[in-house]
Amino acid sequence: VLALEPEYGARLVELGFNRLPSNLRGQPDDLFESYVHAGLQFLLSGRVIRYGQERRFEAISDGVAVGKNTPLMLYDCKASDGHYEFSKTTIRQFADYVNDFHRRYEQSVGRLHAFLAISSEFQKTDQLQERSNELYSACGIPIVCMMAGTLSALVSLFSKHVALRSVVDWKSIFSAPTVEIRRANEQVEARLCDQIAAH
Repeated sequence: VLALEPEYGARLVELGFNRLPSNLRGQPDDLFESYVHAGLQFLLSGRVIRYGQERRFEAISDGVAVGKNTPLMLYDCKASDGHYEFSKTTIRQFADYVNDFHRRYEQSVGRLHAFLAISSEFQKTDQLQERSNELYSACGIPIVCMMAGTLSALVSLFSKHVALRSVVDWKSIFSAPTVEIRRANEQVEARLCDQIAAH
């Protein structure tokens, strides 16, 4: 499993900065999408669909998480050599993705929980909250931002507590404006205290 390889976390972070790690071949942004997909697939232990570079010119997000016991989320990867900043154009684009998804699939799979954006770094938290509010106003869905380093930390945490992936509250972890490892640690500690799920 790619996400459990020893080099996964370091390579994920490097790719998030749009840099190609040693011993890897390819385009950093494409590889970043692959590594993010692998991380989400492991964490959510469900169906995470990556649309990939072959559909990059279509008006769709990079992928969607549709796991049975996990939040329904579109996601988009933004490899950036500095902190990524959302523009008004980005918000309109995300809103189009969300509205199109709801038009096609809401009847069968329900409404999205959030739009997940993954990058190396982001704007300040108060600015992220503003952008999240803007998307919510446009389509009823908030933006949840996750840094590549946070995804790496989550994979590391749940690789030690694999069985807990199906019993933690992922909606509380993937909540606006940013995914924080602190919330995941709190979930893990609470479930360990329950002594119900093996860890």
